[in-house]
Amino acid sequence: MNIKETAELFRAYIDEPDATFVTDTDLKVFLAQGYREFRDIVTRIQPETYSTGASFEMSNQAKFDFSTTNVTFDDLAVGKILGASATASRRLVKLISVSIVDTTSQMPTTIYEPVTSAVALERSWNGYMLVGEKLVFSGNINDTITIAYVPEQSSTMWDNLASTAVVDDLTLYHDIIALLASKQYAIRDGAFNPPLMDQLNRRLADLQEGLVKRVVDAPQYVQRVLEANEYS
Repeated sequence: MNIKETAELFRAYIDEPDATFVTDTDLKVFLAQGYREFRDIVTRIQPETYSTGASFEMSNQAKFDFSTTNVTFDDLAVGKILGASATASRRLVKLISVSIVDTTSQMPTTIYEPVTSAVALERSWNGYMLVGEKLVFSGNINDTITIAYVPEQSSTMWDNLASTAVVDDLTLYHDIIALLASKQYAIRDGAFNPPLMDQLNRRLADLQEGLVKRVVDAPQYVQRVLEANEYS
């Protein structure tokens, strides 16, 4: 679905066909929040869906501050990904991986492991932890670090509700964005909508299954590996 179709579906779900009671400004707020939820749900199932990359230099240091120091994005633009000066639509939402990549083969030579406490970081060999706006490593690094992360949605995504631009590549499930936006509207309206919530739950189940099986042979591959390990 494109942006125009998603907005029209949202209006249909909430039974507000014009801007008399729900303005286009309201629509943009609800759709933006619905899409934030949609991206978060997708990312929890399949983190790489919205993944992008960035890199930065470490000069014999164990900390990198994303709020004060620029990174280089995949498109070679530079900017910050956290803090008050974060580049629009580039802000880090979820960190997926941290590695050192060989410049010739483009394959990782070191993959760092995430930890969740200072004690675990101190005891780890190649560990890292995101502490506020800083990426902290278990030891000093003198190399280029590459990260994969999920950025926030475009800040201008819903500015033009008549746009025929596709929301993203998960077109089969874009009705869920309208359903999630309708859920937000129901909170404001103070009117619980059981049929809408039932449909939302069904479509979220469809999304879960669809993402897991998006690469057709992936589940079978996992099963084959499990069986091979069991009988080896």
